[in-house]
Amino acid sequence: MSTADVMQLRQQVHEQLRCRVLEAMEAVLEEEVAAVLGVGRHERSAERQGYRNGVTRRAVTTANGVQALTVPRARVGNGDGTTRE
Repeated sequence: MSTADVMQLRQQVHEQLRCRVLEAMEAVLEEEVAAVLGVGRHERSAERQGYRNGVTRRAVTTANGVQALTVPRARVGNGDGTTRE
């Protein structure tokens, strides 16, 4: 393998790792919202604590630079009938 091939392979591995880390972060956020709401996406339940409210894009600064992260939003019901986001 030439030096150029090694550099190209390293760059491909780096990009794959970056994508996997972002996917893992988004999955953790999705699981956290599901735990707070008491249901997963597209599920029905009498114990539901609130409702999903779309997603928002956030910029996250990492060692690899600024990355775009999709963050789920939710509205959670309070005991007095009000909601909080």
